[in-house]
This record gives sequence, structure tokens and C-alpha cells, in this order.
Amino acid sequence: MIKLRIEGPVARLTLDHPERHNALTKDGLEQFHAHLQQIENDKELRVLVVTGSGDRTFCAGASLDQVRAGAVDGESFQAVSDRLAALPIPKLAAMNGSAYGGGVELGLCCDFRFGVEGMKIRVPAAAFGLCYPPEGVRRYVSRLGVEAAKRILVATFDQEGLEKYNEEAFAVYQQALPDYEVVPIEATIQTNAGGAINCSSKEIPDVNRMREAFD
Repeated sequence: MIKLRIEGPVARLTLDHPERHNALTKDGLEQFHAHLQQIENDKELRVLVVTGSGDRTFCAGASLDQVRAGAVDGESFQAVSDRLAALPIPKLAAMNGSAYGGGVELGLCCDFRFGVEGMKIRVPAAAFGLCYPPEGVRRYVSRLGVEAAKRILVATFDQEGLEKYNEEAFAVYQQALPDYEVVPIEATIQTNAGGAINCSSKEIPDVNRMREAFD
């Protein structure tokens, strides 16, 4: 189940199936699309926060049971990812726990990612014999670089392996913050001028690379 709550200029999408690690089913993907449509139509919104329920997992990607049954495939999940990434307003991933498979890409679709201490990331598609969608591969490369993308998608390294071989790339993926520290950032974005926010969000292909310009 995907919940949408709108409070003033802030929309909050919550993946609410913690007993299944917030994995997305066919119905969940359809709900996701419907909520994104509502967000697209609401011109008063300034920022979107994407998070999950529970304290273990942000999102485990597509439901493996439904993938095996043919109810969910890479294209249907990719369509949601692409639509999320295309939203013109800034997007914050408040990652309440670990991310696996497509859940990792949902984080990459957002402009900012905030995790929790001890969270893990892993994309096991290759280990399951699944080919990751091309647009998703391009997103990994553009956000994290070629080498880190290979380690995640081809070698299927988990968080520990990525940290060991490319600490900088993992730092770009997420920043661990206590929950209460995400709120001031959300508040800062929503009080900025909407037109300027949307324009900048469209023109900056990867907000995280702003760091490099100031280092």
C-alpha cells in the first residue's frame, strides 16, 4: 500500500507494507502512479518526501513473488521510477532503513537521499539472472559513476563492498542523519520560491554533484 499525505506545500509518499519490506506489488505500482499524477496536478506543491514504514527497510524493490508470477516486470517498475525522477519539484528520499533492488533506484530518483545508521543497499538482479532495465542502468551511471554502477549491478556488491572499493560513491548515494535533521532541510526547500525551485530542479541533472563544485 502506498499512502499520500499532503500538508501545505509538502507531499509525503509512504511505502506502507513493512511486513513485506515495503516491496512494490502490481497494485502498489498502480497506486504509486495515481499518487504521482495527483502530485503532478497540484501546482502548489514545493517538495516531495518519499519514505517507508517500519524501521528495517525503505524498499525491497518489486515483489519477487509477483515478478516470478509475471504480474510485475522490470518495465512496469521502471515506469514508476522514471515518472518519479521526472517530477519538476525537489524530491527527498527519507530512507528509514535498507534498500534493495529497485528500492535503491527509487532513492536515486530523488534529488536528496538521507539514510539511517546501519542501513544497507544491494541490487541482486544479476544474481537472480535478471537484466536491469537500460534506463535504470543509465541512472546508476549518471548518479554514481561507471565503476560504482558496475560494482552494484554486475558484481552485486552490497554496502560493505561498495564502501570498501568506492567510499566516495557510497557517500554520494546516502547521508546518514537522524530523522529530526531531515525536517529543517524539507522546511528550507518549501519556503523557497516555487518557480525558481522547479527551474533549478529541472536544469541540474544531479543535485549531489553540486558538492564537487564546492570541494
